[in-house]
Amino acid sequence: MSLIYHRGTGNRRDFVAKILNLYKDSLKSAKKAFIKPNIVSSEPYPTTTHPEVLDALLRELANREIVVGDAPAIDRTCCFADIEVDFIKHLSNR
Repeated sequence: MSLIYHRGTGNRRDFVAKILNLYKDSLKSAKKAFIKPNIVSSEPYPTTTHPEVLDALLRELANREIVVGDAPAIDRTCCFADIEVDFIKHLSNR
């Protein structure tokens, strides 16, 4: 079963922190984390994960080895250079 959390707020960092807090016992011993942002097109949010959500996740999980990856459902004619979504490129350079 999958759980979906939604909250209509502009404070995405707080929302991410609260959701991760629900899983603090499971995350306590985790040494690695795989984050799959929803990059389903070259269009910006709301089609994809909001950059602040990804940034908040990276910050909250910073004491672990983190891999960010996705298998986007993008038309193969689309150039993947275009998919270097600016926020991902920026965050990966931190």
